[in-house]
Amino acid sequence: MLFNLSFGLSLLIVAALVLLAISVRVLREYERGVVFQLGTSGR
Repeated sequence: MLFNLSFGLSLLIVAALVLLAISVRVLREYERGVVFQLGTSGR
């Protein structure tokens, strides 16, 4: 029972870390795209 609970918790933590890494990467790409759009429209 305890092993099952800790396994589920570690799986949840790993999933949260993966989601966090993906969202940070997506945000960085989005930010770069916004800066590029603003830079080209500003001319």
